[in-house]
Amino acid sequence: MGKFGYQSLKLASNARSVTDYTDLLLDFEGDLGDRAGNYEAAFSGARRSSRALMGKGAALAQGSGGISVRGKPSALFGSPGAAGSFTIEFWLKPAIAENGETVLSWSSSRIARNYPYYQQISAAISNNRLEWEFFNVFFGSAGPMEKMGLRSSGIIIPDKWAHHSVSFDEETGLLEYAIDGRTEDVRYVTATGREGGEIFQPILGAPAPLELCPAFAGCIDEVRILRRPAGRVDETRYTQGNNGVYCDIYGIDGGRFETLPITASPGATLVSFESLEDAPDETSIQYFVRAGDHLFGWTESDPPWFPVEAGKPLPDLRGRYFQIGASLYPDGAGSISPSVTSVSLTWREEVSPLPPSSVQARAENGAVSLSWSISPDEAVGGYYVYYGERPGEYLGAAAAEGPSPVSAGKETSLRLTGLKNGRMYYFAVAAYSRHDPAVAGEFSREVHARPLP
Repeated sequence: MGKFGYQSLKLASNARSVTDYTDLLLDFEGDLGDRAGNYEAAFSGARRSSRALMGKGAALAQGSGGISVRGKPSALFGSPGAAGSFTIEFWLKPAIAENGETVLSWSSSRIARNYPYYQQISAAISNNRLEWEFFNVFFGSAGPMEKMGLRSSGIIIPDKWAHHSVSFDEETGLLEYAIDGRTEDVRYVTATGREGGEIFQPILGAPAPLELCPAFAGCIDEVRILRRPAGRVDETRYTQGNNGVYCDIYGIDGGRFETLPITASPGATLVSFESLEDAPDETSIQYFVRAGDHLFGWTESDPPWFPVEAGKPLPDLRGRYFQIGASLYPDGAGSISPSVTSVSLTWREEVSPLPPSSVQARAENGAVSLSWSISPDEAVGGYYVYYGERPGEYLGAAAAEGPSPVSAGKETSLRLTGLKNGRMYYFAVAAYSRHDPAVAGEFSREVHARPLP
């Protein structure tokens, strides 16, 4: 909401976006849905909450039942077989962080060499630390690695958002757990237990739902699965501080919006600019306006933009079309956005001058001489002569003086040469404004003449 509670434009939240590597993205904005389209998700005890880290929503679990996520055949957890590199990450804000609280759970089974193996991936709180466990998930030539675990080195702090990420690199066998971009624990899923040697690969069994927060009290936001190893925390979204990583709800570089071109009248002059906005402390809004006679060929920078402020002197801008742009900047912490409720332009339209009251045409050999009376309008800057080969259609291009219309300047006569003998031509004269030649008035009465040798 903007000024006085009206709808407004503000910066979009710095939320995750779907990329080629995204397998799952739950951002809890609006409906509960996977933005990547690979999973079906349903609340099974949790609910949507406005206490979000990003945007407008997060999921709030209350200790019993959370979110059940079932993969489609295209999903990592939707089909059996080799999983390859992966990353599982989310933002977590525990309410209490009690022993036994489960944040993530996946259970299935796989048959290998005619022997059934029970499989499980879990992330649960134990002794104020989050522990990840992979049971019969990684397989080598000799069989599965029965148990592989990771554990946070620091305690899980209640009522504080933290970014958790566990990832596996199929090329090196590195399994890594990080919180707020800092490595908490690493394991090499290899035959030697260190870098080098046979790499055990994750091979999943029968498709089974992924349970998020099935026994957890607190909030979770921006749950994401990637088909690649994790990088470090995205510096365009988060800021490293002495006490951890701070999330920039709004991009610190700000954002921009532009209106559609506004149609005025030919030669209109910008008179005033007004805006209704809300710019809290440290935030800022900068407005721009540009103008042109034609929309064809407009680019991001041409015609040029000019900065404007409400109540301040404006640049001398004229044209048939105007466009408004604005750059919005958040506060230094990326936590507050300015908003724009409305913007408006006022322009002065150029009055079209009156046409000449009389026009005469005299046929000559391959030419026609035209003359007309002076327009009674004081705003006249000159005259345009229109010609063509059909009544009321002035699309001629045969005259040596140029295609229709031909400017006569302030003269009241013009001779058009290079015309075809025996062909009938039709003519009209219009006056244009002394302030802007693009502003032409109405046509005079039509006259005609047929050049003859």
